[in-house]
Amino acid sequence: MIGGMRVAREQLIFYALSVLVGWAERAAHGPVQPDISVRLALAFLFTCGRSRERRSYDNFWRRLSDPGLNAKHKSQNDYVRGTFCNTSIKGIITDVGAPGTPDFWTTLSAAARRRAPPNDGRETDAG
Repeated sequence: MIGGMRVAREQLIFYALSVLVGWAERAAHGPVQPDISVRLALAFLFTCGRSRERRSYDNFWRRLSDPGLNAKHKSQNDYVRGTFCNTSIKGIITDVGAPGTPDFWTTLSAAARRRAPPNDGRETDAG
């Protein structure tokens, strides 16, 4: 119970997945440093997963901040990073038993945009 209100497991899975989708969308524009929300979402989803296989969860975490292999081709690096993050999310969706339909992805993406933090975690040169 949260504040006297029971939250359904499926709803919590949806919220956690929307956190990952939001971060994947930001990572498609440049490396990002994940915060505690990503760690919590991944940990929760892993506990809900059926396979006990960490590969998709670990790959998602690593790929968010991956600068890419070719510094001369930022757009290519961003595309590959975003694609790997989304592939990891697809594996997580399958593991937790959520639907992987295009409508579900659209709904996740919309929820992620509504919850986007003011500081998106993107690395800056201002260190």
